Amino acid sequence: MFRRLLRTRGHVFVALLTGTTLLLFLLHTKGTALKEKTPNDHSLNNVDGYDVFSNDYAAHRRKRNREDEEDRGDNDVNVIISDEDIVNMVKQNLSLDKLLQGPARLTVKLAADNHELVEHVRKHILIPPSQLPYNLEEPDKDSWDQGQGDLIYGSIRHKDGFFVEAGAFNGEYLSNSLHLEKHLGWTGLLVEANTKQFNLMKDKHRKAWLANACLSTKPYPMQVTFEQNDVFGKIVEIPGLSEKHEMQKAQCIPLLTFMLALNKTTIDYFSLDVEGSEMGVLRTIPFDKLDIKFLSVEVNHVEEGMQGVIDFMKGHNYKVHATYSQGAIPVDVMFIK
Repeated sequence: MFRRLLRTRGHVFVALLTGTTLLLFLLHTKGTALKEKTPNDHSLNNVDGYDVFSNDYAAHRRKRNREDEEDRGDNDVNVIISDEDIVNMVKQNLSLDKLLQGPARLTVKLAADNHELVEHVRKHILIPPSQLPYNLEEPDKDSWDQGQGDLIYGSIRHKDGFFVEAGAFNGEYLSNSLHLEKHLGWTGLLVEANTKQFNLMKDKHRKAWLANACLSTKPYPMQVTFEQNDVFGKIVEIPGLSEKHEMQKAQCIPLLTFMLALNKTTIDYFSLDVEGSEMGVLRTIPFDKLDIKFLSVEVNHVEEGMQGVIDFMKGHNYKVHATYSQGAIPVDVMFIK
């Protein structure tokens, strides 16, 4: 009896000892894991050998994103144009609102010339030219640009032309198109993603179509994070990397879609100033479908540099008309056919 009890107690003791050892092991493991997750551990900020808060990491991510896009075949857009395609879209519960967000979680990409997309832009995004008198802060000025006006207007002095200004800001300050509209009777399209500045632009009563959106850097619509940074507002490729300025969601639409919605195929002057996304926008343009006669492209924030933009445009039969610099820094390059 005593031996049996001793054996029983011995088993209990061994069990308790084993359980205690296991508990101590688990506590030690948890403590180690918690220690590894402390904010002071710099390894948390290290991805692929880069500090996630560095400019090198941002450039690395852009490169990886481009490589991933090439692997996914982002340039081979799955066009949805037929009635059968629309029926299949409905069966998959892929509403237009979802497709406008882009292909991040979808296998379907909405082509720039898709009829449903064009109608949506025409009815829900574009705002027609104002019929009210101008409401400008400086109505008596001859030019509102930052200094490149003579290089632009000297080649496009004809009346009643059509412009597109991407990065239109508030529709007056540093505007490349207001001179053409106010003094030469042009109209056009003003595209601005920053909602605050767009609302100010509506109050200017411009005689052009307005769109609170951004030009897409892909040949399909997508939604992006946009940094509201005064005249330096831009698409943010890595959300959360910078918290210095207020962020907003923005709808990006391909240039071709806008032009189809406006029943236009000719752009007499295209001003592209989107703080670093210029090459992405240019790559989406079907130059065989849109006749763009004169362009000014901001180049000082483009990753490929000024020469990269020039080489791309030369590949589409454009030549450099002029270069606008501030000091020794080239800012805009003007192209003409």
